[in-house]
Amino acid sequence: MIEKLHIKYLALYTIIIVGVTILITLLLTNKPQPTTGIPIKQTEQLDSLTQLITVLEYRQKQKDSIIDTYKKEVIVLDKKIDSTNTKIYEVRKYYKHKIDAIRRYNPTELDEFFSNRYK
Repeated sequence: MIEKLHIKYLALYTIIIVGVTILITLLLTNKPQPTTGIPIKQTEQLDSLTQLITVLEYRQKQKDSIIDTYKKEVIVLDKKIDSTNTKIYEVRKYYKHKIDAIRRYNPTELDEFFSNRYK
């Protein structure tokens, strides 16, 4: 009788251990996959927009590079303009001095000036 009781308890423990093992195995293998809560169509749209943003950022960097090149060219041209304006100022100053000198010429000096000028 003790052996029968012992066998019953052994069978019961075996069933319990096998059941618990199966339950643990099912729980571990049937984990729900984490979801973002966003439907697949919207996820695809987000991916598409992300790619588009990447392309637009690349194009913007290209445009910024072109703008920087133009800015450098403008700086060079501004320096040339300043140099030209300085030369123009010097030429005007020189000829103003000449014109002022001509105004003070007497008739003989004027005659000599025009004869030298048109030789």
